[in-house]
Amino acid sequence: MKLRGENDSFYSLTKIPTQFNSFISCREALQAALAELYKQGYLTASIDSLTWDETRAGATVIVGKKYTWAILKNKNIPSSLLTQSGFNEKDYFNKSVEVKKIVPVFEKIIRYFEDNGYPFASVYLDSVNMNDDKLNAVLTLNKGPLTKIDTVILNEDAKVSK
Repeated sequence: MKLRGENDSFYSLTKIPTQFNSFISCREALQAALAELYKQGYLTASIDSLTWDETRAGATVIVGKKYTWAILKNKNIPSSLLTQSGFNEKDYFNKSVEVKKIVPVFEKIIRYFEDNGYPFASVYLDSVNMNDDKLNAVLTLNKGPLTKIDTVILNEDAKVSK
């Protein structure tokens, strides 16, 4: 199966192959390419249609604008934890939106709270506002309930050391 389209920014930004063994592998590659566009800051990228027959596949892909942070502010995450996680507001002022840079910050914050009694903690972008190619957002924490484990009952068949 061969994916056909114009030789445009979609191919150069995603490095997607154009030859596939099946429609399923083509669709999976398109989804991976779309995820890559999101990581690069093309937050409105989309696959609008996908057609196929025995020998060809066609996709209408909208790359859209590359967004930059206008500002990313902290709402309620302790400053010391943000510093430990590698977050600095200055790194997000008029810089390209790169999901791969913000995801590790989210993961480190969540891991800290999970390890300290808050297994349902979540970090998210709140008050998101897109204006032209600029993105404003507020980094927000929801710790969830404090959870304490006072007893662990092991099944005799469990292969866990006491």
